[in-house]
Amino acid sequence: MSHGVDDGQLEVFFQRCIEQMSSESTRKELANSDSGRPGKRLTELQAKIWEELGISVVDGRAAVARATSAVAKSSLPALKQAFVAATDAVYLQCLEDRRPEVLQKEGRMSRSVVLEFLDACNVKMDTAEVQDKLRRKIQETGALPETVANEVHDEVMELLGFESAYGHSCFAEFGTSQEFAHDKDIATAYARWRGHSSEIMFKLLYDHWHSGGVLHVDAVVKHQMMKHGAKVQLNQMSTDERRQLLESSIDKVNVFHKLPHDGRQRYLERLDDQEMLEFTKAEILVATLVQSRHHPHRTE
Repeated sequence: MSHGVDDGQLEVFFQRCIEQMSSESTRKELANSDSGRPGKRLTELQAKIWEELGISVVDGRAAVARATSAVAKSSLPALKQAFVAATDAVYLQCLEDRRPEVLQKEGRMSRSVVLEFLDACNVKMDTAEVQDKLRRKIQETGALPETVANEVHDEVMELLGFESAYGHSCFAEFGTSQEFAHDKDIATAYARWRGHSSEIMFKLLYDHWHSGGVLHVDAVVKHQMMKHGAKVQLNQMSTDERRQLLESSIDKVNVFHKLPHDGRQRYLERLDDQEMLEFTKAEILVATLVQSRHHPHRTE
């Protein structure tokens, strides 16, 4: 593992975290809003466990990030999955325990509520229940399941104590404020929220198409969807195969990105599904090449 964090220590970390986060004492503490934002408190709890193990938080987090399915013959990936699931469950239970009895229909939405809304939506979108709903909607419509995502947003608004329609109007108002424009934490959380939701929906839409499902989307949506499959296929290609694809496609990609928006849309509409997938793979390779030229000393 990373910087002296061995598998045994990481296993102990996961087990202790699951035990402490899931305890009744932790639930009671988190239920008290005076304890602050639950995500921050859970992060502090995890940091304390690293400290007890004599491991820095930086090294510990790096080790957690490496505990993937690539770890051969190890129980760590499953244990990490249980750790993530426990963290999400405890977080959502905390919000449920704090749910206000009366929904707010007037007044301003605070910065902390905006941040909590963004974080809670991300966690809810990761749950099996919501992803099952997203899949069913995609199977039913062959399109992006935006109505399900909007339902999640409504549920979270009410979980945080805002009547859904009023909460969304407050959220929109906050988004146009000077406070939002100058708040880096909010801007980062907002970008993460938008990206996370889109990534999940496009991945599930791609899975539907890849398994033979029918799509009812325009070329722009299909292009975004193909990015997921393109990344998967690129990871399976050899260095030589990537080089050949890049050399044969770089001019085409560069011309495409110089076209106006409507010109790009017309080009995409002329591609069949397989052509679009190949073109999207080439786009990713070109973008990676450009990035490497701008950051020549950067390593992954």
